[in-house]
Amino acid sequence: MYFRDRGGVEHGVYVNAVNRYHAFALGMREMRHCSWCNPDYREVQRLSIQRLDRPKKGAPPAERIVVTRDEFEKWLTAEPQDKLREYILMLLGRIEPDRDFKRGIKAH
Repeated sequence: MYFRDRGGVEHGVYVNAVNRYHAFALGMREMRHCSWCNPDYREVQRLSIQRLDRPKKGAPPAERIVVTRDEFEKWLTAEPQDKLREYILMLLGRIEPDRDFKRGIKAH
């Protein structure tokens, strides 16, 4: 996951994600904990996501996918809500953490 700051410097972090929106959230969380980047969510308008898993032999390298903050917000607030979105809302501090949340995921 990559972010270009106002100075034109590109920052990147590695995340394991289920989809591009999950990668957006995890990337933002990781970058907010880094002293060298620490972007404010309001200043991030778009992030580039590149799959790094191994492509099939002879396949071209994966292209970067751009996810905008508006696309992410639309996905995050879409109905019906699911466990992934609930988890992301907790990571972003938008809802209170639930101690039993991870236990509930393992039960399914």
